[in-house]
Amino acid sequence: MYDSIATNNYVHDESKCIFISRSHRNEIYNNLASDCNSGVRLFHDSSENIVYNNTIANSKSGLNIEDIGPNNQIYSNTIVNATEKAIDIEEDSVNAINDIFENNEIISFESIGEEEVKE
Repeated sequence: MYDSIATNNYVHDESKCIFISRSHRNEIYNNLASDCNSGVRLFHDSSENIVYNNTIANSKSGLNIEDIGPNNQIYSNTIVNATEKAIDIEEDSVNAINDIFENNEIISFESIGEEEVKE
């Protein structure tokens, strides 16, 4: 996939809800991904992609980044209740050039149980 737009989608109950691999110059925004292993996975030399204003809920990993190419922008995404890692940047991605990660919000709700009231 090259030079594509993915917007206003609801993807759920998948291994990888939104998966970008060996893909360049795409714009991924205003999507809802829920109950996935990876909400948004950017992988394998993908470059010059813009991923923003997505909501990822109740997934093991919100944003999963591995072995990416240069010039990706990942910003203003909201990750709600990630069960393992809200943002997972794999070791082999630390050398990516000119990639931007900013203003991604992580929201976590803990289970609230009934408290015992003593009189």
